[in-house]
Amino acid sequence: MEKETKSEIERKGLSRSGRDWMLQTLINLVNTQSFSFDVTITIGSLLVSGTLISTVKYQEKFWQQFGAGLLKDEEKAKDFVSSIVSNFEAKVSENPDPSLVGFIHLDNAFFFGIDNHKFPTNDKGLLWRGNLEHVSSFVLGRISAA
Repeated sequence: MEKETKSEIERKGLSRSGRDWMLQTLINLVNTQSFSFDVTITIGSLLVSGTLISTVKYQEKFWQQFGAGLLKDEEKAKDFVSSIVSNFEAKVSENPDPSLVGFIHLDNAFFFGIDNHKFPTNDKGLLWRGNLEHVSSFVLGRISAA
């Protein structure tokens, strides 16, 4: 099989990694400009709908949840989260190149199967991280069950 040229890859809407360059660009904007918006993505036969958040915001929320469950001392949990997030923020600011974006982070995420059932069934949703190489499509906006 012949190697595809850069222009052929770009015509297909993919980066060299096989990730959608438009979605990578949107994620990079969220990572560098500190705003968020709703998006729905397709992974296999599953729809994932939620609010696109920055990598740093995801790390903050993830480690807060992790620290709260692990460390009963609130002050120790805050210190734990602060040390991890500040180290991570420095790494993210060093690499603003959209082609390096490999994951998507959603807050208040809901999952919809082919039967249109929503998971979780509550109104809160989940904090979610997904690999961009498995995303086959996306739309701006959030969906809800019929």
